[in-house]
Amino acid sequence: MVGKVQIPIMLVGNKKDLH
Repeated sequence: MVGKVQIPIMLVGNKKDLH
């Protein structure tokens, strides 16, 4: 379950880095 939550968090961080 923790892994599933970590995936979205990493995606959000990547989106912020792209901006």
